[in-house]
Amino acid sequence: MLVEPDTSFGQRKLTVYHHSSARQVKVKHMSKSEKLSQDICELCQLNQETKEFLEKSILNEPAVYNLSEVFKTLADPTRIKILYVLKDSEYCVHDIARVLGMNLSTISHQLRILRDRRLVKRKRVGKSVYYSLDDDHVLCLLVQGLQHVMENE
Repeated sequence: MLVEPDTSFGQRKLTVYHHSSARQVKVKHMSKSEKLSQDICELCQLNQETKEFLEKSILNEPAVYNLSEVFKTLADPTRIKILYVLKDSEYCVHDIARVLGMNLSTISHQLRILRDRRLVKRKRVGKSVYYSLDDDHVLCLLVQGLQHVMENE
């Protein structure tokens, strides 16, 4: 659905495009309290069963916070590159730094952040530490994110 404002002739209208039909809806000026009391969507009404389902399935605050932290962590290009390197195998900090052309301290710092968010895990073998994706969920986030951004390229 696409909504376009139309302010011609001093009247405020919205043109609502839904699938193949277009319909114009007049918008009256309302006070802030009137706006808050209005339903957000006039085009669809929830039945009681759907409303109850949605109310029960709302995410709890800790889950919302933790998910937002994961996405904040993924918002850094260097971390995305590190995860991409780790998608197929485990590597030590030196190998990751060499592949990405970055210094060791930068990679170590970013790996610590990724580890704190449980996006990567480490395994010590003798004096070496190898990093890999924490689980398949991380790989799914990475792959689906890449598929999403590459859809229109």
